[in-house]
Amino acid sequence: MKNQIDPKILIRDATEDDIVQQHLYLKNSSDEFLLSLGVDPNVIRNSPDQSERIRKMLSIPVKSRPNHTFAGDIENKLVGMITLKNIIYGDSAEVHGHILHIENRRQGLASKHYVEFLKKAFATFELKILICEPSTTNVAINAFLQKIGLKLKATYKVPASGILLPRTANRYEIEPSFIQ
Repeated sequence: MKNQIDPKILIRDATEDDIVQQHLYLKNSSDEFLLSLGVDPNVIRNSPDQSERIRKMLSIPVKSRPNHTFAGDIENKLVGMITLKNIIYGDSAEVHGHILHIENRRQGLASKHYVEFLKKAFATFELKILICEPSTTNVAINAFLQKIGLKLKATYKVPASGILLPRTANRYEIEPSFIQ
């Protein structure tokens, strides 16, 4: 795997403001876009203010969090967010991410970010595996994951949960050796 990191890119722990921006990004996205991600637009549009939930999550020590969000900056401007959920410290986590602004999509930013993000995620939580389960309708992320060399492990039905609709998902698994 080739490290394509851009020296202007910084992957860091997300702040409350970053996470609010991610929530607004989803809330302001079109129904068509949200559906392509497997996200229920009605849940997003009707969700209450997230500030208290975010503050509570950020008050938990990092290594004890069930969820954690990283922010991706270019020249001190927030461009993307990568969230780990269902973290089992020392074992596994599920991962998903977003490029927040349409003008930054299809610019190769994910390709430039992923190595640094993976290193930070594996080191912070001492993970053995990261699981990525995008909706099969999310063409861009499935193409990206295969482009960087991940192999499709399985395709299966996933029930609705949180903001996600019932969907068919593809499963990719990333181990620490992938970035070495």
